[in-house]
Amino acid sequence: MTLAPQHCPSVRTDTLPSHVTMALEIDLSAIVHNYHLTKSCVRSGCDIAGVVKADAYGLGMIPVAGTLWQEGCQHFFVAFVNEGIALRKVLPEAHIYVLSGILPHTEDVFLEYNLTPVLVDRDQIERWRLQAHQLGRRLPAILHVDTGMTRNGLSYREIMKLTQHNDSFQGLQLDYVMSHLASSEEIENPENEAQRNVFERMRSLLPVTKASLSNSSGITLGESYHFDLVRPGLGLLGYARPFPFAEQIRPAVKASARVVQLNETHKGQPVGYNASYRCERASRLATLGLGYGDGFFWNLSNRGVVWFGTYPAPIVGRVSMDFVVADVTDIPENHVFTGAWATLFDSYETVHQLSRQANTFNYELLTSLGSRYYRQYLKGKDKA
Repeated sequence: MTLAPQHCPSVRTDTLPSHVTMALEIDLSAIVHNYHLTKSCVRSGCDIAGVVKADAYGLGMIPVAGTLWQEGCQHFFVAFVNEGIALRKVLPEAHIYVLSGILPHTEDVFLEYNLTPVLVDRDQIERWRLQAHQLGRRLPAILHVDTGMTRNGLSYREIMKLTQHNDSFQGLQLDYVMSHLASSEEIENPENEAQRNVFERMRSLLPVTKASLSNSSGITLGESYHFDLVRPGLGLLGYARPFPFAEQIRPAVKASARVVQLNETHKGQPVGYNASYRCERASRLATLGLGYGDGFFWNLSNRGVVWFGTYPAPIVGRVSMDFVVADVTDIPENHVFTGAWATLFDSYETVHQLSRQANTFNYELLTSLGSRYYRQYLKGKDKA
């Protein structure tokens, strides 16, 4: 079933510069709502960290993190050091954790910007310990253990070896031990419980009192997965499923693109590169000002759909780097004109639908939204 967008128009066109051809309307009040909703469903005593890596999944790390900070969120995760540096410049008092840990010769950067590494192997542990010894003080860290994803973290065997020596973590202030669930979006998957059990066993061996296991979907698995810190990312933006109180979660972004040209065609006329589509009838086609250079994937060629109000407009021909063509023959002319806005998505359902059409998933679609989008940040009082 094809789902129409929930809102029309999709962007506040009255506040956009006239030259803009693609826009993201980012609702910061929705992020605030989702944050407090998440707080209400985690176990008592559990804290919330905002995961704002990859530019907050394409929405903008600085405004998203700043909004969360104002609501009381003090913990943030990023993937890489450069993200941590950028965030530290605007949030001088926040706890900022770097998931990739300490690469060789980056210790000074962590110290300069007061970043906390997530230590993922024995070499990182040893180098951070050495730094602590040289400074004569304990240094904060999170210890990442691998409970079944085989991506980042120390294995059970490595933890066993480390705990055989009393000084393995000497000089370190281990704030949390953490792991990452590989199948949390599949609530009934037995791997979730298996990972939690391994996590519990590894945690019992370590001199760490606090723990973190759940990402956005992991929160849904219940309080036994919450521990002391949960790490929602896309869930705070309204685009993760499953997620607690999913029916109350508000989507935080709407994407739209503008018509830059209209064409009247005859039956059999080719459209786009390599003539992958030929008009099946005399048609009216709208060229939109965005393409795969903006995260509107090439896979959407001849299969994606955009919307003018509640009217669907199928993509015809190949998606180009800067342009895409939609068939608007069956849409009333007063809805489609040069300069009119088409909606790409504005809800979890329409993001999921577009992702499926592109043979991908929500995370990739959102994090691929390019820098050419005009990002319009709205608070509650700004909404129409």
